[in-house]
Order: sequence, then C-alpha cells, then structure tokens
Amino acid sequence: MRLTFFLLTAALLQVSARGLSQNISFNGKNVALEKVFAAVESQTDYVFLYKATALSVAKPVTINARAVDLGTFLNKVFEQQSLTYKIIDKNILVSQREFRLAAPSPPVDTVPVKPELITVYVYSPGYTPMGSATISNLTDKRNYLTAGNGSVQVPVRLGDQMRISYIGYVDHLFKITEPIIAGRGYNTEMVLSTNKLDEVQVTVLGTTNKRIGTANISTVKASDIEREPVVNVLDALAGRIPGLRISQSANTAGARKVELRGRNVLSEGMFTDPLYVVDGLPIATLSVNPFGADVPVSGGYSPTESPLFMINPLDIESVDVLKDADATALYGSRGANGVIIITTKKGKPGPTRFDVNYSKVFSGVQRYMDMMNTEKYLAVRKEAMLNDAVFPTKDNAPDLTIWDQKAYTDWQRAFFKNAQSDDVQLTVEGGLLMNTYRVSVGYTSTTEMYNQGKGNDRLTVGLSFNHRSPNGKLMVNLSSNSAYTNNESAATLNFFSLSPNAPGMYDENGEYNFVPYRTPSSSTYPFRDIKNWGENQTLKSQTNVGFTYEIVKDLTAGVSVSGEFFSNKSGSYLPKAGKDPLYSPMSMAFFGSGSGKSLLVRPSINYVKLFGDAKVSVSMAADYSYADQDAVTVMAMMFSNDNLIKSYSNAQVVQALNNYAQQKVASLLATVSFDWGRKYIVNLNGRRDGSSRFGSGARFGNFGSAGVSWVLSNEEWFKNANRDWWSFAQIRSTYGITGNANVGDYQYLSRWSNIPVASMDKLPDYDDQTIYTLIQPVNQKFSWSSASKFEVGARMGFFNSRVNIDGSFYINRDGKQLTNIPTSAFTGFPSVVGNWPAVIRNKGVELMLDAMILNTHTWGLTASFQISKNNNTLVAFEGLENSPYKDMYRIGASVTAKSYTHYIGINPMKGTPEFEDYNGDGIKSVGMNSNFPDAALDDHYRVIDLNPKYFGGMGFGVDFKKVLSLKARFSFENSLVADQLSNAGYGTMYNSVLYQDIENNHWKQPGDKALYSKYSSVSTGMLYGSDAYYAKGAFLSLDNVSLSYMLPVAWLKKVGMKQGTISVNSSKIFKLTQYRMSDVELGTTPQIRRIAANLRLSF
Repeated sequence: MRLTFFLLTAALLQVSARGLSQNISFNGKNVALEKVFAAVESQTDYVFLYKATALSVAKPVTINARAVDLGTFLNKVFEQQSLTYKIIDKNILVSQREFRLAAPSPPVDTVPVKPELITVYVYSPGYTPMGSATISNLTDKRNYLTAGNGSVQVPVRLGDQMRISYIGYVDHLFKITEPIIAGRGYNTEMVLSTNKLDEVQVTVLGTTNKRIGTANISTVKASDIEREPVVNVLDALAGRIPGLRISQSANTAGARKVELRGRNVLSEGMFTDPLYVVDGLPIATLSVNPFGADVPVSGGYSPTESPLFMINPLDIESVDVLKDADATALYGSRGANGVIIITTKKGKPGPTRFDVNYSKVFSGVQRYMDMMNTEKYLAVRKEAMLNDAVFPTKDNAPDLTIWDQKAYTDWQRAFFKNAQSDDVQLTVEGGLLMNTYRVSVGYTSTTEMYNQGKGNDRLTVGLSFNHRSPNGKLMVNLSSNSAYTNNESAATLNFFSLSPNAPGMYDENGEYNFVPYRTPSSSTYPFRDIKNWGENQTLKSQTNVGFTYEIVKDLTAGVSVSGEFFSNKSGSYLPKAGKDPLYSPMSMAFFGSGSGKSLLVRPSINYVKLFGDAKVSVSMAADYSYADQDAVTVMAMMFSNDNLIKSYSNAQVVQALNNYAQQKVASLLATVSFDWGRKYIVNLNGRRDGSSRFGSGARFGNFGSAGVSWVLSNEEWFKNANRDWWSFAQIRSTYGITGNANVGDYQYLSRWSNIPVASMDKLPDYDDQTIYTLIQPVNQKFSWSSASKFEVGARMGFFNSRVNIDGSFYINRDGKQLTNIPTSAFTGFPSVVGNWPAVIRNKGVELMLDAMILNTHTWGLTASFQISKNNNTLVAFEGLENSPYKDMYRIGASVTAKSYTHYIGINPMKGTPEFEDYNGDGIKSVGMNSNFPDAALDDHYRVIDLNPKYFGGMGFGVDFKKVLSLKARFSFENSLVADQLSNAGYGTMYNSVLYQDIENNHWKQPGDKALYSKYSSVSTGMLYGSDAYYAKGAFLSLDNVSLSYMLPVAWLKKVGMKQGTISVNSSKIFKLTQYRMSDVELGTTPQIRRIAANLRLSF
C-alpha cells in the first residue's frame, strides 16, 4: 500500500500544482523562460505544455512582479517573444507565433524556388510524441521519419502536398503555406482511426494493422469486452474470432477447451490450447501433475481453473489472436497451436481521471427442460415393467411400490436457484507528456447456480507507470498486475434424471432421508454427495519492466524483463455426512498445494530506414525464459469426525505425492520488413529455440516464415480506374514452419523412484535399504514436432472502407507427432514418448465482414459477420497398419472421426433397435470397442466426424446521437452431438423429457412399425456405437445484448463529473436449436443466462 500511495502521489504531482493562489510574484533578470514557467507552476494550479522545439526561439526574460494576477503576468512575459500562449482549463499551451507574410511579388524568372527547412512535430492525443511517424512529401515523392521526440526536419516548397501517417491513425494531409514556412514549423495531433483496417494489432516485436500487414491477426478491443457480463475474457471471445472455437463451461472460473483451426495432435487428451501471452510473458505449461509427468497439464495455475480467470476483463486493452505462420513463427516452438496476446491497460496522458464501475449481475437458467410429471412418469414405468415381464417390488421399483404415487418435485427448480453477483472496479489514471500512470483495483464476487450457493471471489490490483525523457529518446515502462482468487465448488448432482416422486433429501425430523432408498445390499440415496465440496485459492503477481533508448535517429535498443510468481492451495473434501451409515461410509480428502515462477528477459534492437519510397524495418531480439513449478498432493482417509476433515494430520491413512518441473528456453529471433510505397510488403521472420525438454542432439529447432502483401488500391492504375466505390484491395500470402514442444518435462531422462508406475504404495525396504525402480523408459531421440502453415487471403474495402471483407484459405500440416508410443507389457511400461511419422492436415476457409451502414450525427448502424469451416484429415502415417494405433486412426479420415454401425430401425417383433449386418457374418455388432475396427470382423463402417461443419458469429450495433446505443452478438454452429435423450431410453427409474412424437410412435406390441423403441426397465436405448447415437446439434445463440445510455453533460457538471454511463448487458439470452436436451453445448446441464446492470462514472 505504501508503494501504491507513493506512485500515485508522485504521478498526481505531474498534474497538480502545489499552490492554489492565482497571483504571481517573481523577480528576475535575463532568466530562462523555463525558470519563469516553473515559478508559475509552483504558485498556481496551472501547468505549461509545449513541444520540445518550441522554446528554441525563446529570449531571456527580465521581469519584476509582486502579487500580479496571472493574465497580466503572462502578457508581460510573452510581449517580446516569438511565442504565444493559450489557456485551456488548467493547462497553458505554448507555441510559436504564426507570421503572415506580405503578398509576394510576381516572379521575375522561372528559377525553381529553393526548399525551406521546417520542423514537423507529430503527437497523439495527450501531446505524446509519436516516433517513427512517416512524413511524405507527395509533391517531390520524398519520405521522412520522425525521431523519438516526434519531430523531424523536412525540406519543403510553397504549395507542396504533405501526408503524415502512423499505424492506427487517420492519415493527416496538409499543404505547405506561407505561414508554415514563416514559422519554420508545423505540428499536428493525429486522430485515432475507427476503421477496422487501421486497428492496431500487437505482435511479438511490434505492432501492425490489416491495411499493411501480411499476417492473419484478429483483434478484440476493450470497448467490446466491456459490454460482456463475463468474468473470464475467453467467454467474450466466443463467436468473434474466425477459426477460434471455445467450449462452454458451467463454472465461470472453470477451465475451457480452446482450439484454433482444428485439432493438430493425435492424442485427444493432449494440451492443444493456444499459447497465452499476457503483456509479453507467456503463461507456462509445465507437467506438474503429482500423479505423473508424462503429459503437460493445462496451462495456468490450477488444473481446474482457467488461467485467464486471474485477469479482470476490465483491465484488458486488447486481445490479439495470431493464427498464421507470419504471425506465430516468432514464437517458435510455442506457436504451433496459435497465440493469444492479451495487453492490459496503461495510463493515458491528461488530467487525473477517477473512474468507478459497478455491476450487479443476476443469473438464472436459460431454459428448463419439460420433464415428465409423476403421472406420466409412472405410466411409462408401468408399461416398461409389463414389457419386461418384471413384477415391481420395493427393491427393484420403490417408485412404483413404496414411494408416494401422488408426490411431485421439479428437481431442476429445486436445485438450480437464481443467483446474484457483484463486480466493482476503481481506476485512477492520468499524467503529462513525460509521465503517465494508472492504478486499478477490482473485486468480483460470483455465486454459481450449480454450486449450492458457493461461488468465486477475485481481487485484482493493477499498476502501470510510463516515463519518457524530455528529448524523447528514453522510454521506461513499468507495470504490475496481481490477483487473488478464492473459488469454492460443490458436487454437481444429477437432478435431471431423479424420479419426480422421489422422497426428499430430509425426513420430517430434518435428518437425511436414507430409509426410502435402502435395498438389501446397498443404498441408492441420490443426495449422498450433497456435502462434498472443494476450494481453490490462488495468488498470482506479474511484473514487467521495459527500457527503450533511441541511440541515433532510426535506431533504438531496449530490454524488457517480465517475471511472475504464483502459489496455489486447494482441497477436495468428501465427508461421511450424506452417506448412509448402514453401509460403512468413509470420509476422504485431497489436499493440493503448488507454487511456481517464471522469468523472461528480452534484449532487442530495432532499425527503421527510408530509402526513397522503400521503408525497411529490422528487429532482432534474444529471449531467455525460465519457469518452474512444484505440486504436492496429500490423500487422507478415515477421519474420526467430519469437523476435522480439513486437517490431514487427523486422518488414519495419509499418502503424499509430489512433483517438480523446470523448463528453460533460449532463443534468437529476428524479423525484416520491406514496404515499397505502401504497395508491396514483404515480411521475413526467423527464430532458433533451444529447450530443456529435449535431449542432446535434439535440443535446438529452427523456425521461420515469409509473408507477402500487395495493396492493389495504392496502385496508380487502380486509383485511375474510376472505382470510387472500391476503396481498398489487398491480397496476401504467408508460409512458415513452427514447432511444438507439447511433451512432458524430462521425458528423455531415466527416472527412478521407490513408488512403482501406476501405484501409490512404496516398495518395501530390503535389508534396511530403500529399493528404487525405474519409472520412466529412456528415449533420448525424440525431438520437436513440426508444423507447416500456408495461407492465402484477400482484404477488400468498399465505400471508403465502410464495408470490409476479409477472406482466408489455409493449409496447416503438423508432422513428427509427439505422443506416447505403446510398448509391450514385458518392458514394464505402457508407453514411451517418441515421434510418430504421422501428418495431420487442417484445411479451411474463414470469412469476415464488417460494415458501417449508417454514420450520421443522429444515427449510427454497424454490422458484422464471420464464419469458419475447417477440415481435419490424417493424411499420412507410415506403418499405421502395423502400429498399436491401427484401430484408432484411419488415413484419409479426421483424427476426431470414428466408425459406427448403421441403425436400420426398430425390430417390429421385439421393439428394440436393429443394426445393419454390414459384413454379413450373421452377428450384429453393438456398442463400441475401437475407433476403426476391421470391417471384415465388425459392422462399424459409417464414419462420423464430430468436428463442426462450420461455426461463426454475427452482430449489429445501433447508436442514437452518440448517447444511446444498442449492440447484440450472436454465435452459431452446425455439428453433430450425442443424443442423450434417445440413447437413455424410457422406462428405467430415471426421469426425462417425453416428447409427443416419442409418446405416440414408440413400440407397444409385436408387429408395431414404430419409430422409437419400447419402454424397458432393464435396458437403455442401446444406440451407443451406432450412427443413431448422434443428432443434429446446429444452433443459433444470442450471446450478448448491451444497451447503454450516456448521462447528459449538464447533469454531470452539476455534480462535478466528466462522464457517466448506465447500461444493461445480458449474456446467453436464448438459443435456437433442434436439439432436444437442456443445452446443445452443455447437455443436461442448463445454460445460465446473466443480466448485468452497470454504472460507470468518471471524475
């Protein structure tokens, strides 16, 4: 807190003066103007603002003033100066006077006018100098770059047409006039572009945009994220990024499966998430599972918690998703799955601003299932018992015999209670030209509907401080983001299938109602896990320090250091409470703890040079990254009392496991960019990685890419073609090689332990000596898996780029698959890590469209649409037919595909499903034992791929007078999903949804030609393993609606506020689908709808 107070106070002093008096006393002879300014700032609350070159014409000042008002004093100071001033709020802006020359005499000859040298100064809002801005003289075709202080001297002639350009900003055009020449200077504030083509996109060594970039990068800005009532930023990305597919999670803090452009590994359980990079520091993925280190666990700080839950979405400035080789090659071995770069907010220059954000979130079930009531349920059960010729007893059918035949409970509504959450964020930011700062504190408390009232708490603290030297050569960036989370979870019970007349959880005395659920040999008490719960606490802090120095004009060098540490503590508790005491329940608990740290040091050097119309940029860097993590798990059993379950020292049986992992990566990386007249762009990237995950001789890997772009709309023939409606056209292509080190740590070494493989018990000592056994087979030959990526794309802009279309076609081939190779049992190990000669190809197309349909002072209308289609194929696997994988994969099929039997209908005599005898052997296969069994011996032959046929999203926004806005976002997908309803069947002691079609068209007696099988008390629908097990899972989901209103300025001034906004956001409003279960994405778990009321105030 002391550090926070110091930084905040120091930053505020950059804006506020120390005195409140508006009268000036000063006495000096021939003193520098800067000294006079300092005296004014020390005696008033005014601050002087001026560019670095403005005072070059200043004269010394002689003045004697005593208690003079500020206006009189300033007039006296500037009366003999070639400078002028202007007061805006508490800022005094100083600039050079503009002199108007007399009308020139007519020329006496035709000798060319000698060029005049002027200083051009370029700055962004807040008077921040913009280095490397391009100043183009469109008349003589010469180009110039500004230095780090935002200025450059440019030779010009009267009437020259000039252009200033900078990534992310609107081109500034102006003409050289007499006042500009007379004043020997021109300064301008650049305006941020709102066009999607100019949107700034972050890369590993810089920034780019779609207008000139060769890479495929999709960006989501803070303004989009803030409209989503989410606590995990991944939920705000769903449906926005072409090619990015994010699985749903019932828990807001839970891990999500993220896949970019399809699955690229053989093993289904392998970690395939993109690389997450937060402010330049990758989130480490180490194998710290205490139960084994053969594969990495999901990246982050806890296996059950999404690593991005630790980041407050309101602290995020932008999210950039890097997809093709040109974008990911500089991440080398980590870029095969794509890269997601998260950039947090930094301080912006200007007067001190204090922002308050508060949200109240209400959660409820999006759609309850129409379950059978007691009357209908019992009728189905009785028909099933009759079909099976089974007499109901209290043991096999308590619902038909001893339970109340008129009782009814809607278990969905009894369990899923509406919940409320709170989110508050406080932010202070501001600063002047040389120093800016930002301090933010956020607290989020969510109650999970599935967690019996338990929920998640998150506290985040963010600090940032940026400094720029007066000459603009040195820049220092310091930021820190810390978070603490406390997540509690409860057992998720299957209330979906509980009988509607099932007795309640408690009896009339308030005790657990065990008796109605007892059988002679066991208990079927469905609430036995009601007291099971878990907790997970994580503390994480990341600090980034960066220095950049302009050695000479066009040449800068810098170094950045990023570090992170975290600690995690978790517990999973299974008390005896809720378990029937007649059947000897046993209490059990699992305790976990872990910690880790990571470090990234990156020195870099950048050179930018103009050669006529050509701009060459060269960047080189070296990376050293280190990460380690440790994990300890303690399993404790048989506590004497449930009240002692959080202390494993009170358990009668205790077993402990631990694991430690360390990773080091050293890298060299470079990029060269060539831009000729903003028409022909070439980008070359290269990286060499050395990783501790591989043994000697296989430790290093080389990766690289090349990208080219042709901006047709900048060609003269395009401009002269009279196609005013077609404003932008670009074609681009990239190719490159990335790698994959998705393998556990130390897999190339032999490791020994006194606990054998697949065991938790130690080997007994022999002759008082500890016995060790080999627990990992040795293979020092495996190396990086390789991934080649090819892409071709086009970007088009119409009607002054108000309508933009971006299309891409890509082919990714991932070879030398790193996976577990099964070994014979006599080796003592089930598998060994190695490279399989398998090649997986992901081929697809992506299309994105955004449009500003209407943009007037009164109305604004925008729309967007994106769609992706990916085809996954195993194109090569040498020796597959003789490998252990011969029944798991098939060349020419997707790695997510499987073969199924063909369902041909209901047997009219038996009322059970019938399947095709494909091989004609008289035996009809049922179920599923392998993905691709031999068709000569089995009837599984119909190949089904569960990959989506296509998926995407769309949205629109409506603005009224820039005050009232409505925005909506949809997502859609077309895929097959498991039809749990049909496979479950009807007639067992489980409730379900009985659709009218099923009730009217199910089998009732021999000879019926039915569409659905008979009701049965002893069997399910028996469709698993057949093509009838899957149903159409296409859906259209309204993921977000946001309505916001900006409070009138007149109201705000009365209470001293600068801005105020009230808004209502909602997520997962409804979903249109043919799927008959509760939710097509979550199955029997209902989707949660969240509605947030938000208030945002700025002071």
